[in-house]
Amino acid sequence: MELKHRHIIGICLLCGLLGATSCNDESIVQQPPAEEDNTVYLAFHTAVVGASTRADGTPDDENINQLRIVIASKASDDTDGASAWEVEENRLITETNIQLSDEYTFRVKAGCQKRIYLLANCNGLEDTNGNLLDFTSTRAFLPDANGKAPVDGYVFGLGDKDGGYQYATALEAGNGIPMTSVYEITIPPKDEAHEKDFANGFYQGMPEVLYVVRAATKFSFAFGKTAKRAINVTGFSLKKAIKDRMYLMPHVNKDTNGKYWVADTGDKDNPDKAILPGEGSAQDWITWMVAESEKTESEATQYQWLTDYEVPQPEEGEEDGDVAYSFSKAIEVSALKAGEEAKFTTPVYLPESDGTLAKDKDANLKLQEYEVTIHTEESFDEETTAPDSPKVARSYTATLPNLASLFRNTHVKVKVNFNNLSEAELKWEVDVEPYWEVVLDPVFGLDDKDAPKKR
Repeated sequence: MELKHRHIIGICLLCGLLGATSCNDESIVQQPPAEEDNTVYLAFHTAVVGASTRADGTPDDENINQLRIVIASKASDDTDGASAWEVEENRLITETNIQLSDEYTFRVKAGCQKRIYLLANCNGLEDTNGNLLDFTSTRAFLPDANGKAPVDGYVFGLGDKDGGYQYATALEAGNGIPMTSVYEITIPPKDEAHEKDFANGFYQGMPEVLYVVRAATKFSFAFGKTAKRAINVTGFSLKKAIKDRMYLMPHVNKDTNGKYWVADTGDKDNPDKAILPGEGSAQDWITWMVAESEKTESEATQYQWLTDYEVPQPEEGEEDGDVAYSFSKAIEVSALKAGEEAKFTTPVYLPESDGTLAKDKDANLKLQEYEVTIHTEESFDEETTAPDSPKVARSYTATLPNLASLFRNTHVKVKVNFNNLSEAELKWEVDVEPYWEVVLDPVFGLDDKDAPKKR
């Protein structure tokens, strides 16, 4: 019997950052500077792209409970090294579920380059040796002669001695998922030649909305069965993935033309480099992600993936293998009635990964490939239905076809339906939110990983 397997693939929920409330002690009264003063105001507000609109509230991974905004300023392009930079602002806002509708205003120097670091839910993060990451020191945000600040290289640890994950610990403590981004702008000098760039003391070239991106990937599972046998899901594993560390800031590479690399897999047999809006000018990858989030299923230009990015390497002498995750309590799989949908379990958060290159694809596009295995304890056959009957361990494995990247902020939703053993296949469905939909046809092999898989 041939089964249909639908997979919906997408990339990257972006989470917006916040503006300062009028009652915040750290807010700045919006009064234009004196004419002779070489300072201007930067103002931006925030939005949530692809955020939940459910009536039951905002998911924990959309909450911002602490937000640090750091503005570093470079005096001119003629000097190099950290001595040419200074930190003009390092502001921390802490509040439970900060509102995303207000505006932040900053008074800064004109006539220089700026870096705006946005760090949400990052206080308390530790490196892989258990040391707190430093966000209060000025030098953490000062670029060196190569343009890299210490914060750009921060790696936060995710494993603990008990095999747990700091994402879960952070959510349990109410701290939220870490989210970050950095923007670069250049403010012209306040002179007659640039008069049109300013209005009432405010710089007009500032983007109206800035975004932060979750420093995590998210996996959600929904398990159901048409099988008669008793089945408990104990966990899952992801092949060639990272389990214990992640760059705090995104490390996105550019191609030889200075453009961020995005692969277009709309034609799955002939993937190619995507032609992005603004190809003739600087193209910010976050701008691309925002545009992707606004696409509809019917649009012709779909299935784009940011595939060229860096992930922290393992310690010397080690290598990344399978990420194995065990549920704290085995999930009992219930029989589904006709038309009934299985409910999603508590999500699991993992670091971004850069998986093995997809087979038979252009290696220059850096398309990736991922394999997931579901682990169960279940009755030996369909006739053994009692929940307390002796159990055997089984595993079900499949490649996620055309999941070409596991960049930060990807949400993978896996729906699994366990069939009778005689059907020799597992029906499953994968949704990766929120950008677009594409029907895929992977096969989840039953028990034996070495068994031939149909296509």
